[in-house]
Amino acid sequence: MKIRKDQIIKIKTLQGKLTMSREEYELVLSEEFVNSCTELKEEEADRVIEKLTEKAVAAGVWEEYNPHLHPSQEGTHKKKYDDLGKRGIQWATPKQCRKVEAMFREISYYKNNEKAFAHAFRNFLERIAHVDDIKFLEKKDVQKVVRALERMKQQKNNPPLHPSQEGTKGGQEGK
Repeated sequence: MKIRKDQIIKIKTLQGKLTMSREEYELVLSEEFVNSCTELKEEEADRVIEKLTEKAVAAGVWEEYNPHLHPSQEGTHKKKYDDLGKRGIQWATPKQCRKVEAMFREISYYKNNEKAFAHAFRNFLERIAHVDDIKFLEKKDVQKVVRALERMKQQKNNPPLHPSQEGTKGGQEGK
């Protein structure tokens, strides 16, 4: 399969972070027998990205992505929502916030689109807990949200039968 746009962007970003000369960059590409990253196949691009990422991490100009780290906490070992831990006892804990988000992510149709996911997640929280952001979720509402997510997961895994598949209606036989 042909290289994806996000792979091209990552390769070019890593090239810039490593401040590679054109010759160094072409040398890396020549190992895959191409002259341009746009000529790479998806698997070849993954290998180039892996190689450039290793170099960039070793050079200290790149950090591996950790989905549990909040973007403002890069370079630290804190997990996402840890900054919410110093609030009053009425608020959901960081661990509860991570659990709620992970459960929603599991059933969400927007796994690969962060903007759409964030919008859907906010709408869900508004509908169930009447808050517009997870940082305003109270402990008393966490169980309600978790139960709603469990029901949604169950419905997603076991969709209701179409009326034509239910058999007879109202105890009467079809005539």
